[in-house]
Amino acid sequence: PVAEFAQQVAVVYENFSKELDSVITTFRKTSKDLKKDRPPIDSPTSIFSAWETLFQETENDAQ
Repeated sequence: PVAEFAQQVAVVYENFSKELDSVITTFRKTSKDLKKDRPPIDSPTSIFSAWETLFQETENDAQ
């Protein structure tokens, strides 16, 4: 029972990681598109930098 449980948990984590990676990829693309389409604002780099940091931290947590 313990080995079966551990195996099922590992599968769940692997699936979660793949799904999270897909979400991050989608939002990175959206963020990149928005960055190209938006007129310059006072501090766009800090906003996009914060987004990228969030993406990176989420990716790290998923691994």
